[in-house]
Amino acid sequence: MEFILHIGIAQFLFAALLLLTKSRKALSDYVLGCWLLLMTIFMGLTLLKVEFPQAFWGRLQMFPFFFTIGPFLFLYVRTLTRERPRLEFADSLHLLPFVIFSVAAVTMDSPVDEDILQGNSFRFNRLSYSISALVSIGVYILLTFWELNRHQVNLQNLFSYTSARISLGWVRGVIVLFIATILITLVGALINVGTGEQTVNPGIALFLGFTVFAFAVTFFGIRQPDIFHRVADPRFVDSLEEEPAPVSVSEAVSVAVAAEAVVEPISPKDTASNRYARSGLTPARMAIIISDLEAYLATERPWLRRDLTIQDVCADLDIPQHHLTQTINEGLGKNFYTLVNEYRVEEVKLRLNDPRHAHLTVLAIAHDAGFNSKSTFNTVFKRMVGRTPSQFRKDHA
Repeated sequence: MEFILHIGIAQFLFAALLLLTKSRKALSDYVLGCWLLLMTIFMGLTLLKVEFPQAFWGRLQMFPFFFTIGPFLFLYVRTLTRERPRLEFADSLHLLPFVIFSVAAVTMDSPVDEDILQGNSFRFNRLSYSISALVSIGVYILLTFWELNRHQVNLQNLFSYTSARISLGWVRGVIVLFIATILITLVGALINVGTGEQTVNPGIALFLGFTVFAFAVTFFGIRQPDIFHRVADPRFVDSLEEEPAPVSVSEAVSVAVAAEAVVEPISPKDTASNRYARSGLTPARMAIIISDLEAYLATERPWLRRDLTIQDVCADLDIPQHHLTQTINEGLGKNFYTLVNEYRVEEVKLRLNDPRHAHLTVLAIAHDAGFNSKSTFNTVFKRMVGRTPSQFRKDHA
């Protein structure tokens, strides 16, 4: 087990130094870097306890460190998935269980680490600490998955494309790896309880899993870009409390017709009962935005850009991001991702029907129309058209 600990310590420390010395660091990099340093201390103290048990202070227990894993995982994901992330004093309360159990471990005579991994009876320490740790880890894993699911929904209001780096699929894989590590460790501890002796050493599985976890976080975490560095421009992020942009007399006159043709009348009840109730965006202003947006999409054809974001559109139209998002969600009844890809699908259909593009593959046409991946294109096209691109081309040959 000492060999595994040596590798894990070196990897955690190396990853922490790489993150904290990056030239452009986001808040998520600081959170992950601190987490990796904490894991370095955890595994370092464990190594000292294993190699120098006589010289090591017996009351210093490693088990309370388990109460830091869930909070740091959750805070890291939260700082990755928020457009304007920040940490507040209340976030320090996530580490309160770690402090409480650390004090309890120091003040109790019974060695907690040995009770958990090697004990041969269902002692109160083992049960209380084990159940508390599993509950903590389980709760934070659920919170992290909730944050990731919220992020998936939010992405469709911000990006016109999908990619592994913005969807954070690697985080789910790391969580599954962590869950597997905990379950294997738990099974090993239960085997020892059942046999009444240390038949297996659960610590080997635990620290081997942590070491693999360190490699995974190093590889993906360091390469993970700031997801919202393009859409968090304060010039285009409108506050919910901000007053709506003034509407000129000429705009008010032109909107009388535009509102009838573009959007359904919006009742006060509808606008007051949803999350945009305080945005200040009136139906008249929304109709103008829709008219400008549709003209922009039809003439400028920005959807041909594979990396188009809502911030790009806000910059071109000089519209606050919150107002444009609300207009697309409420006025058009869809999200930004769906809106842009509808134009791309129509472009693909036109080109598949055009004999001048008969020599091109379907994938080449999709790329030219703004799609950035084959899987996304096939999924979106079939959902919107009801047929696969190949079937559509065959039917219209």
